[in-house]
Amino acid sequence: MLQKNACCRWLTSENFVGGSGDCRLKDLSNCLTASRELLKAIIHVLGPCDRHFSAISLVFALHAEIYHASEHLVCLMAEKRSDCCETICRKNLEEKRSIRCLIQPIIKELQSEKILRKRTERINKELGLEFTKLKDSLTKTSQELENERRSREVAEKMCSDLSREYAERKAAVEELKRQFVKVQEELEDEREMLQIADEWREERVQMKIYEAKLEFEEKSAVVDRLRNELEAFLTAKRTEEPEADDEDGESQSSGLHSIKLHIERDNETETRLNSLEEEGRESNYGDRAVQDDENYMKGLWKRMLSDSKDAIAQCLAPEEDEACEEESNVAEMVKAMRERVNGEIVERGGKMLQSHVQIPSM
Repeated sequence: MLQKNACCRWLTSENFVGGSGDCRLKDLSNCLTASRELLKAIIHVLGPCDRHFSAISLVFALHAEIYHASEHLVCLMAEKRSDCCETICRKNLEEKRSIRCLIQPIIKELQSEKILRKRTERINKELGLEFTKLKDSLTKTSQELENERRSREVAEKMCSDLSREYAERKAAVEELKRQFVKVQEELEDEREMLQIADEWREERVQMKIYEAKLEFEEKSAVVDRLRNELEAFLTAKRTEEPEADDEDGESQSSGLHSIKLHIERDNETETRLNSLEEEGRESNYGDRAVQDDENYMKGLWKRMLSDSKDAIAQCLAPEEDEACEEESNVAEMVKAMRERVNGEIVERGGKMLQSHVQIPSM
């Protein structure tokens, strides 16, 4: 009984409520077992004598109490175990709850990390594809750059060749320009000289034409004066010899007629000279026209000479030798003068025509 009370006090004490209750219960169970064995040993020692009846009854009572105490201890231990299990379960639940609360953000982070990982993997895959494309494009670009570098070198070489050729051609062009300017200056000088020569030649032609015209006028005046003297002489002669025959009159009239024709041809020659003077002022004319004019002038002067000779021959007929000695002298003078005048006019006209012919050739 005392042991049972001790056990109850010990179970209700603060030592049992501590953190090592299970160990203490085990120790107490061991102690009860040891007490039971000790009681058995005491009963065996005492034996079955009646004198020890009171002690034996006390021992049996003690044994029963120990037995009840052990059962009560077993119940307490079971309750303790159940309480411990509940506490442990509660603690486990609380720990699970706390762990779940702690794990929840981690799970969210893991899910977000998983999403990010998938996104990263997708991005990495895309980046891998882009990197592959970029690598291919880089290879192509490097090849293109190499081709561009080669083409640039070829272009630079061609440009250098072209620049050198351009410089050479530019120098040649500059030289040609200088030569052209020099030739142009020479041509300008020659043109000026030709212009001056043309002006001088024109002035010379005009002067020659003017001189020929003056000489022709002088010679015409001399011829007119000689004609007047001859007519006066013939008139005086007719008055002195009225009985001259008709043949003499016809010869004289034919002589006068030839002289008039000669004068008309002289006038025609003068008009032809004036026309030549006007044609000489023109800038362009053909060699054929000039040659025709020259031939015409030569033929004209030849006809004039032949007509003059015929007229003078008619005036100096043999039938008038005795009556016309003075007239023959005058006719010879007129003939000589006419030939000289005609020769000079023909010479001057030929020179003038030659100068006209040489002007276009220059």
